[in-house]
Amino acid sequence: FPSHDIIKVTSIYTENKHRWPLYDKIMLIKTTLDNVSFQVSNSKAIHMTQEDVTTIQETLGFQFLRICDMECFEQIVCTVYHARQVIFSYGTINCTNRHFIHPQASVLVLANSAYHTEYQEKTHYSYGSYKAMVDAQMSLCKDWKLWLDFPQIFSYPLFVHVLTTVGFLRTSS
Repeated sequence: FPSHDIIKVTSIYTENKHRWPLYDKIMLIKTTLDNVSFQVSNSKAIHMTQEDVTTIQETLGFQFLRICDMECFEQIVCTVYHARQVIFSYGTINCTNRHFIHPQASVLVLANSAYHTEYQEKTHYSYGSYKAMVDAQMSLCKDWKLWLDFPQIFSYPLFVHVLTTVGFLRTSS
């Protein structure tokens, strides 16, 4: 039987999905393009340009979205639940929004190198949170992958390589 949380998320989606444009492929990642305050400093954000974002949208079909641009909780739920391919950045964005993922979605979490100590050193205060996130995430959707040590400085060719490696992009034969 589905959990109470899944039933509630499905209900929110069903009642509100007509209110906003929804996408099959989304990216919710913390970048240096964001001009908002973060719980963790911007020093841990992925460095990318607006040109990178435009290229991702135009060539790969991923919609680059920011939670701070959404008007309400229901829009966040609908946006994440609707998507069948989701890319999150490691940390708050993933931990908060993972509960809204459709059970049939494929999810990639980019853990950039600035977080290395949190997920590699068992003595780090956040290691327990990392392990709990991994265990919880794996039970929420059909296909979940974590890419550790993603470079903090964005490179479009590397990004394409990562997406191809994890099966988000198909290579032409």
